[in-house]
Amino acid sequence: MNYFSGTFEEDNRWMLEQNKKRRIVMLEFLKDYKPTAVTDGYAVIKGQSKANFNHARIEEYDGDKEDWKGKRFIRYELQICDGEENAGRRFWKSVDITDEAKVKKFADMLWTVTGFDFKDEETLNKALEQLVTFTVDVKYWGFVSDTEKKLAVEEGREPEKIQTHMIKGSNKDKGETKKSDVPF
Repeated sequence: MNYFSGTFEEDNRWMLEQNKKRRIVMLEFLKDYKPTAVTDGYAVIKGQSKANFNHARIEEYDGDKEDWKGKRFIRYELQICDGEENAGRRFWKSVDITDEAKVKKFADMLWTVTGFDFKDEETLNKALEQLVTFTVDVKYWGFVSDTEKKLAVEEGREPEKIQTHMIKGSNKDKGETKKSDVPF
């Protein structure tokens, strides 16, 4: 069957109608479907567990905030070990490499966990490479910022919590994590 047998306008009109029919058919399976709320781990969690680092490195910011473009950050990702409460959940942290107070706080955590010290970017990179070999104890909870509290009151809603965490120290028992099996 030759689908294109008329003028360009006729053929184009026929293709648009066929596409329209396909779109209607494609979503027909949703006709009687009733959506339900997602409840698979987006909630803020509270607890203390063993966790492994998936990565720790220095990266240049590439997001949408204009003020941060071109800035460099120390970034890491932690994942709660298998067999622990909330296994598989991940935590992230970004530290502006030019923020003296935050870099010193990060240096304290790194020293506590690994015993490694850094004074320049080269030794920091070496320490970050070693950091990912450690299993750590991490404490995690949610909090509400003052700005969010004000907005929630103004808008007549409950304030949204932000997930946060703190690395408490190194854990002697090496934990295992399934990197591809993460609930969110």
